[in-house]
Amino acid sequence: MLIISFLSFLVKGIDYLLLGRALPISVGLVFLIFLWLGIQFSQRLYKFAIFTWSIVLIGWSLVRLLLSMVVHFTTGIDEVHVRSQFGFWGIATTLLFLVMGVSFLVYRPWKYLQK
Repeated sequence: MLIISFLSFLVKGIDYLLLGRALPISVGLVFLIFLWLGIQFSQRLYKFAIFTWSIVLIGWSLVRLLLSMVVHFTTGIDEVHVRSQFGFWGIATTLLFLVMGVSFLVYRPWKYLQK
């Protein structure tokens, strides 16, 4: 589940990079580097990377859910891109990321890291 969340964030980051926005891919790569360094050298860094990633996923999901409610209840927004981001599949993806973020906090995947 951790790999899926990173890969999907990086794929979305590549889409935004092609549009001229480097922030999503930069955030994904920074957390991926922290995760790799944590696995290789420090269980403490690994815990910090997963904890921080789960907070980022939860925060991102909550903001997207809030924005989807604003878009849904606002009748003046007709842009296709905005409507597609907050349609059924957009909300389903957001809820999936919210579940992943919460599960990283609850199940603590660093318990399974053997050193």
